[in-house]
Amino acid sequence: MKYSLTVLLSLVLFLGAYSPSRAQMQASQASQDFKARQQQKAQQYMSGLEKENQEFMNTLWGLGREEKISAFRGFISKQYDKNCAFRKQMHEEQRAFFGKQLNANPNMQQFMKEKMLSRIDQDYEEAKAFYAGKQEEDMAFLDGLLKDKSIDGQALNTKLQEFFKSQKAQGQKFAEDQQQKYNNRESLPGRQ
Repeated sequence: MKYSLTVLLSLVLFLGAYSPSRAQMQASQASQDFKARQQQKAQQYMSGLEKENQEFMNTLWGLGREEKISAFRGFISKQYDKNCAFRKQMHEEQRAFFGKQLNANPNMQQFMKEKMLSRIDQDYEEAKAFYAGKQEEDMAFLDGLLKDKSIDGQALNTKLQEFFKSQKAQGQKFAEDQQQKYNNRESLPGRQ
């Protein structure tokens, strides 16, 4: 169940990828304060998810294989929807903040402002698509387990742990790749 935490861990790493221009935007105290508030909000959200994950895991004791798999399906779907709403809220807040910051700069041409906001939207859409794909993989995996009646007991627990561990690793890699992409953008000639 640590997969849900991966979603939010990547969000924290991803926060830096949302800021349009490191030199111009992150240099201001307002931007630094905003980023700190967003990171704190993400950390609080992650703590809540971790608590929910632990509580959920405690509910699995004594369940039969079909009940356990169905419980996973329901919980993962609920967490996915909740994470999507949180990512959307964070995206909207960041877009609004940086849009206001960009519009306050009279020396920047409008097409550059639009390009920077477009990058924020593009990064968000990439994350949205990635996690939608992970959700589809989760459901397909769980559906496969439901159909394969030969996997039960400790073998079922092991399969679940291994699968979600790989999903977590893929989520972390996605977040790292997004951060690297952002860092590469910032290191282009003409960027300070």
